[in-house]
Amino acid sequence: MNEICKNAVLFLSIFLLICTKAYSSQQIEGYVPDDAKKRFGKGYIFDFDYSPDGTEFAVASSIGIWIYDAETREVVKLLSVKTDFLKTVKYSPDGKKLASGSYESTIKLWDVETGNEIHTLKGHDGFVHATTFSPDGKTLVSGSMDEFIIFWNLENLQPITTLPGHIGSVDSLTFSHNREILASSGRSDHRITLWNARTGDFIRFLSGHTEGIDSINFMSDGSTLVSGSYDGTIRFWNTETGKQLKSYSGMSAVISPEGNKVAAHLEDSLIQILNIYSGDILHTINTSYNTVEIIKFSPDGRILTSSDGKDIHFWNIETGLLIDTITGHTDDLYAIQFSHNGKTLVSLDGYIRIWDIAKSTLQKIPSIEGTVSSVALAPDAKTLACATNDNEILLLDMGTNKSKIILKGHENEINHLTFSPDGKILASASWDTIRLWDVITGDHITTITQDIDSRHKIRFTHNGDSLVFKDNESRVLFWNTETRKIDKEFELNRNSTNSIALSSNDKLLAIGFREDEIQIWDISTEKLLMTIQTSARTYDVAFSPDGKTIASCSEDIYLWDVETGKLFNTFTGHTDQVSILTFSPDGKTLASGGWDNTIILWDIQR
Repeated sequence: MNEICKNAVLFLSIFLLICTKAYSSQQIEGYVPDDAKKRFGKGYIFDFDYSPDGTEFAVASSIGIWIYDAETREVVKLLSVKTDFLKTVKYSPDGKKLASGSYESTIKLWDVETGNEIHTLKGHDGFVHATTFSPDGKTLVSGSMDEFIIFWNLENLQPITTLPGHIGSVDSLTFSHNREILASSGRSDHRITLWNARTGDFIRFLSGHTEGIDSINFMSDGSTLVSGSYDGTIRFWNTETGKQLKSYSGMSAVISPEGNKVAAHLEDSLIQILNIYSGDILHTINTSYNTVEIIKFSPDGRILTSSDGKDIHFWNIETGLLIDTITGHTDDLYAIQFSHNGKTLVSLDGYIRIWDIAKSTLQKIPSIEGTVSSVALAPDAKTLACATNDNEILLLDMGTNKSKIILKGHENEINHLTFSPDGKILASASWDTIRLWDVITGDHITTITQDIDSRHKIRFTHNGDSLVFKDNESRVLFWNTETRKIDKEFELNRNSTNSIALSSNDKLLAIGFREDEIQIWDISTEKLLMTIQTSARTYDVAFSPDGKTIASCSEDIYLWDVETGKLFNTFTGHTDQVSILTFSPDGKTLASGGWDNTIILWDIQR
C-alpha cells in the first residue's frame, strides 16, 4: 500500500471515529450549571497529563478538569471551575493530587479521589501557564505570564522563593530525574534557563534557538535536555557544559519513558517518532489536525497521545496506527442555530457539529475539507450552507451529507451566511460585499457593494422583504430585496455596536453597544423608543419569538422585558464571556455560546 493510500485510510478511520462516537455528559456532576437544561461541548483542551500509574488521564479545559479512564477513554468525573480557563494540569508523583494553573493567575490543588478542591495558591500577577511537581512531591513550581517562577511548599502551602529573569511568559517547567536541576523556558524567550532545584540559584542559559521555545524535556540520564522551538529545530543539550549535542527538525518534542525514542511535531499535522541514538525515523503520523497543540507519551511508553485542542488521538507506538479518539471537546463558537422543529442544534467551532437536543448527543460532524468560517441551516432543515476558507460556499444535503451545489464568486473571506425565510435565497457576506444566490439553481442573483461592517451578522426580515446589515458609517441599513435599494437607515451616531436583532413581527430593532447599553428602535418610524442600561458591554442580543423578551449577554445572560425595559432574570454558568444567543422556535429555550467553547440551553420562564 503506497503512502497516499495509507493516509487516505488513516483519515477515513479518524473521521469514522469522530462521527460515530456519540457523546453525552448529562450525568457528570458540575457539567450542567444551575438553571440550565443541557450543555453541549466539553470545552477547549489546553493541556493533559497521565496519572503516574497510567490508569487515568486528566484534561485541562475551558470549563474544568476532565478525568478519563486511560484504558476505556470514558469520562470518570469533572472537576468543575466557576470562572476562567485552566491552562495547565499536572499529577503529583503519588497520583493523589492534581495542580492546575489558570487565567485567573491562581493555582488550584485538587484531591483526585474526591474531586474536591484542596486549596488555591495565590502569588502570580499573570496567567499561570506551567506547573510541575518536584520528584519527591513536596514542592510545586509554577510559571506565569508575569515572567516569574514560584516554588511552593506543599506542606504549609506557602511560597518558598520567587525567581525572576525570563523575557516574557514562563510556559514550560521540568525537573531533571536526579532532582538537581529545574529547567524553564517560554515562547517569547529564545533560551532555556537552568536553576538549582534545591536552592533556586541560577546555573546557566542554554542558548542557540533563534525563536521561542515550545517544549523542554529531560532525558533519564539527568544531564541531557531536549528542546523544541518555533525556529523548526529540536536540540539536545548537555546541561553540565551548556553545549548543544545534536539536533533534528521539528517544533516540539517529547521523550519516551524508557528514553530511547523522541516524538517530534514537524509542521501542521505531522508527527515523527525517531530512535534517539540512531536518528532513524520509526513512524510518521499524519494526525489530520490543522496544527498539533500537545503531544505526550503514556507512562508505559506504548501510546503517543496528541491533540489539536478539540480531539485527542491515541497512537500505537509499535505500529504508528490510531487506537482511539476522545471527541466532544470544542473550540471557539462562531455560530449556533436551532432547526425549524427545535429538535436539532447546529454549531460551528472549526468543526460543524449537529447535536440531538433530546438525546444530548453529538449526532454527526459533516465532512468538509478545510476550515469553515460560517454556516447557516435552511428553514426546512434539509440544506446546510457552509463557507470555506477558499471563499466558496457548499450547499450540503442534510440527509446524505453530500454537496449539492458549490457557489463561487467571493474574493475575500466569507464571514456570515443567512437564508431567506422561504429558503429560496442565500445571502453571503465578506468584508467588502454581500452576494445573493438562488438556492435551487446556484445562480448568482446580485451583489451589494455597500461598505458593510463585516463584524456583524446579516439577516433577512422575517417577512423576507429586506436584508438588514450594518455599514462602516454607524448605520443599520434595510436593503429592499424587490427594489434592490436601501429603503430604511438608522443613524446610530457611534460605531461601537456589537449586535443587532429584529423582533419576529419586524416592528422592533434592538442594538447592543459596547458602551453598556441596548437601544430599541421602531422600524416603521425609525425612532428610538428606549435605552436599556446594562452593567457591561453587550456582545449579542436576541428577541424571543413572541417579541416580549430581549436576551443580552456579556459575562452572564440577561433577560429584559421589552415593554418596560426592566431586567427580570439572569443566567450564570459560562466560565468566560458569552458571545452568541438564539431562541428556540417555540421560545421555551435560549441557547448561549461563550468563549468557554460550550453551548448551554436555558429554560425560559417569566
